[in-house]
Amino acid sequence: MTDATALEEKRLNWKRNICIIAAEASGDANAAALVQSMRQISVEPLEFWGIAGPKMRAVGVADSFRAEELSVMGFGEVLVHYLRLRSIHKRIEAEIARRKPDLVILVDAPAFNLRIAQSAFEVGSVVHYHIPPKVWAHGEDRSEVLRDHCQLVTCVLPFEEGFLRERGVRAHYIGHPLKDQVDGFRKQHSSFLSTPTVRSTARNIGLLPGSRIAEVKAHLPVLVEAFARLRCSIGNRSRDLAADAQPRSFP
Repeated sequence: MTDATALEEKRLNWKRNICIIAAEASGDANAAALVQSMRQISVEPLEFWGIAGPKMRAVGVADSFRAEELSVMGFGEVLVHYLRLRSIHKRIEAEIARRKPDLVILVDAPAFNLRIAQSAFEVGSVVHYHIPPKVWAHGEDRSEVLRDHCQLVTCVLPFEEGFLRERGVRAHYIGHPLKDQVDGFRKQHSSFLSTPTVRSTARNIGLLPGSRIAEVKAHLPVLVEAFARLRCSIGNRSRDLAADAQPRSFP
């Protein structure tokens, strides 16, 4: 076996005891995709457990707690559910301390996961933060937690890697999972999207209200109203352009 082959095998030979934590729907989807990718490249079976949503459970993650229990948004909701959230937080920390996973993967949700990063690091687990907090927008001091307690941070925005590396974080840009989904959709429907009619007339507009129930309730009506106004504006503009294109007769 060459040195390069041995190094590659060591890189792919993950330990079996892996804790993975997601706290809401988008994190659940991203965590499930990560679990599937890790299983594809691993040379041995992997066992995942932690805080899991339905997509994670569907790919075989054992749920010590359910991500649906953590899906709250805003100060008001957090305040109402504080005692329950704090209880889950303490219990998952105790579970990590008891089981001492070889690897702890934290997915997004910094309000919940940054403290888990510290406690997991203290019990000797390798800590991987997937989709880190947006420290470039606010709360830059949180990059210190990533630097001091995470052996790996995987970013989904290209500029995040440089920003975090300048602050001592072991960050790597891996691409955005949402872009992968869009690319997959385009590939799956390429024959339809490439027709002359679609290419000349289609305007692709995404409405992205969020993944939490409270986010959808708050944002979707506003987005739908904005879409209706935009559609009306585009329709009026198209009619104006069509009228301008008509041949005119002059006296």
